[in-house]
Amino acid sequence: MTAVEFLVYLVLSVVGACLAIWIASKPKAVGALLVAAVFINRPYLSIGNTNVRLEIIVGLVCVLSLLIRSSLKRFKVSRYFAWSALLIFFWAILLSLSSIFVSPNPGSSLNVLIWLVLNICCAIWIAVTPSMWRTLIRWVADVGLVAGGIAVICYLAATVTSAEIYGVQADPAYGGFAAYGLSLEANVLGNIMCLLGLLAICNPANAISPLAQRLLPILAPVAILCSHTRAALVSYLVGLVLTLLMKPQVTRRVLAVMALSAAGVGFLFAISPDVGFAKFSQPLNLETGTGALRYDVNASALVELFGSDYMLTGLGLNSFGQRHLDETQPGKNLPGYLGNLPLQLAYDGGLVAIVIVGISVVAVSYGLMKKGGGRTFLVLGSAYLLFSISTSTLWLLQTWYFVGLGWASLQPLPTCTIHGSFRERRVIIT
Repeated sequence: MTAVEFLVYLVLSVVGACLAIWIASKPKAVGALLVAAVFINRPYLSIGNTNVRLEIIVGLVCVLSLLIRSSLKRFKVSRYFAWSALLIFFWAILLSLSSIFVSPNPGSSLNVLIWLVLNICCAIWIAVTPSMWRTLIRWVADVGLVAGGIAVICYLAATVTSAEIYGVQADPAYGGFAAYGLSLEANVLGNIMCLLGLLAICNPANAISPLAQRLLPILAPVAILCSHTRAALVSYLVGLVLTLLMKPQVTRRVLAVMALSAAGVGFLFAISPDVGFAKFSQPLNLETGTGALRYDVNASALVELFGSDYMLTGLGLNSFGQRHLDETQPGKNLPGYLGNLPLQLAYDGGLVAIVIVGISVVAVSYGLMKKGGGRTFLVLGSAYLLFSISTSTLWLLQTWYFVGLGWASLQPLPTCTIHGSFRERRVIIT
């Protein structure tokens, strides 16, 4: 490296550090980056053996923001949030140990662990930033409306022209095209659209904009269909039914959404020549296609875990792909993928991980029940668990963004002025 190159790198590093500090001190700037990173997780920059995605950069900014704020004032947090977050960090420590001592490629596992921990820090930032809670709910719904619309447009363009374009990928198992937008893959887009559609219906804290309230619940299932994500569509339907049961005050809205969604999905079915839509006619098929492959993968993972000496502590984070190839794309020598969330937790961190994460979830649920809330948490959590049985997004920010909102719901809020009167709002997501 020449002296000039060294000077350029030094100047860029100093400018970057100053910019990061400035952004970290501005909650709205951090919030905007968080929302962008929820949807933009496919592009990356290769640095050595590490792929740096926007999520990782945002995670570092959140860590810096937490450090700056903690030096200025102490955070007042709910004990249920504190216990839940503490258990999650114990789980991360367990994953680090199993990755170092058991994974075939510890470096690869630790790279994913760093990604996961940074996203956990993003969730903590959300939980301890009450001034941004309503804004984060509104922004993620508004951006989701745009992202879903772009995905549908890309899908229609690819289908009409019979050409694979950016934002759309060929479905290797069923044929046709599957939209992913700027998400890591099509299933990831389908999953986030499922959660956002339900979020718009539940409208926690009345934070969702009127436009997103009207359009997002109808656009969501159409975008899910364009992404070829069966599990997300089934989860969305289950979420709608749970909303009917848990929130009777929105019965008319949910019934209207069901009718309009069915019309939109049916119209797309009727006009599209996409052969991949055939998979939606067999949502629970485990005998052929990707359903059968996932069943075989899950069975193999169970045998491997319980046949090892590490049943309690696991085989290392994301280590299944280090031992197996992806059978859904034969001939490409891609690492295998264990998409079943409960099994993924057990395989990576053993039965101890299941207990730790389970207690953490129970702490959140119990805390919300004591506050008289948690209905939206139950709707979104049930939908997330259902689609995560086939397509887990465990270490992606889209998971921890909603975890952060769940933790935020446990937090005591200071008295604030609303329409000129003082009220106390203790539960954001009810």
